[in-house]
Amino acid sequence: MINGFLIAALLISLEVWNLLASGGSGYLAFLFLLLAWVLPRKHLWLSALFMGVAIATKQVIWFFLPFYFIFIFREMGIKKVLSTLAIVAGVFLAANLYFIILDPGLWMSSVLTPMTNNLFPWGIGIVSLVSGGIFEIQSPLVFDVLEVIVAICAVVWYYHNCRRYPYSGPLLAVLPLFFAWRSLWAYFFYIDIIILAGIIINEYGEKELANTIAPISLINR
Repeated sequence: MINGFLIAALLISLEVWNLLASGGSGYLAFLFLLLAWVLPRKHLWLSALFMGVAIATKQVIWFFLPFYFIFIFREMGIKKVLSTLAIVAGVFLAANLYFIILDPGLWMSSVLTPMTNNLFPWGIGIVSLVSGGIFEIQSPLVFDVLEVIVAICAVVWYYHNCRRYPYSGPLLAVLPLFFAWRSLWAYFFYIDIIILAGIIINEYGEKELANTIAPISLINR
């Protein structure tokens, strides 16, 4: 029942349907990332498959990979990490290998364009202080340094606290982007849905199943 409410909420979301109609890849990336994050405990290989598709769809999903693999390592061990990594890498290469072989330089430059091009500051993070005219900063260097520091701190914190706060991974993954030169709202929009879905399906879903099975077990005694 809980999963049904979650699916219904997604289906009636105007934002989801607007993105679908406009052909934005963020919608597809969100769906695959959502499935990748909620399935590891139940269907790890399927989760890895969806994560591979997600990272092949949108570069920003790459920020989630360290937290995804930390989660699997802390929950299941290094062997599961290696097998998952093989699936994720295999799916990503299946979608990109042809273009890499065709023109490696062009592929690499196109992938790194958001980081190498001289883009103007924009977003809802602290860069809004610059785009709003409060501070006059011409170089993204300060924001790049902040982004890297926050990313490192987030990874270290999650490694040590993953078992206690397993579903904080998606939030920590996009936290560095709040300090980036470009922190578009689309980077953050779906994170709350992914976290909520993970908690509902993996925590409340298991409790709901246990509450259903317990009375049946008592009756059969």
